[in-house]
Amino acid sequence: AIKCFQQAIQKPWRNNDQRMVRTYGMHVIDYFPHRELGIIHYFMGNFIRSREELKLSISQESSEKAKFYLDKVRKSLMIIQQQIVSTPQITLDSTNSATLWTNDYPVCISGNAIDSQYICKLTIADQAVFMENASQQIEFSHSLNLEPGCHKISIHAENLLNGKNTLNLVIHVDRTGPVIMLDKIH
Repeated sequence: AIKCFQQAIQKPWRNNDQRMVRTYGMHVIDYFPHRELGIIHYFMGNFIRSREELKLSISQESSEKAKFYLDKVRKSLMIIQQQIVSTPQITLDSTNSATLWTNDYPVCISGNAIDSQYICKLTIADQAVFMENASQQIEFSHSLNLEPGCHKISIHAENLLNGKNTLNLVIHVDRTGPVIMLDKIH
């Protein structure tokens, strides 16, 4: 299969990954030789070559399948290199403390998660944050519809090697104005 894909890539008009490639007449197909080569190399254990082909494929025409296998390749390479599992760093834009007082509605939590071993999962208040694929830095902004009172919110990040970190945040929502009481009027 590798030989066939390499022959196909040698043709000057067929060397890029692309969608809707015309074949015969009005027939079109999605054509991803670099992506498929990367997947073949992954299953054969050639992770460095696989990473090169998958990155090339994504640069030419992004696809979920290429991103999925690129994450698997990155994880395999880190395991082979026997990297020590790190913990993701989570920082918030609005505060450095674990307690936040606000009157906003909705309450917006924003910040970023950083890890050299690629963040693959991020949840805020048990709600998953959408990510196309793992990344070394994830910027997030999430709105929460919180009622007045005290709320405990957890932000959880996980990397490809299952290194985990949780940031617990206490949000006090107070939308009640001050009350002025007069005892006597003169």
